[in-house]
Amino acid sequence: MFLPNRTEADFQAWRDQRDWTERKYALWDAGKRLEPPSHGPIS
Repeated sequence: MFLPNRTEADFQAWRDQRDWTERKYALWDAGKRLEPPSHGPIS
């Protein structure tokens, strides 16, 4: 898709994905693991 056809929502989705990926790798570098959403803390 060409840049002029992108909406603000497209850019926000890209920023959200970029930020999530950055947080994920920071956790990995710290030796922590991400739990799948369905396997969160047991209540």
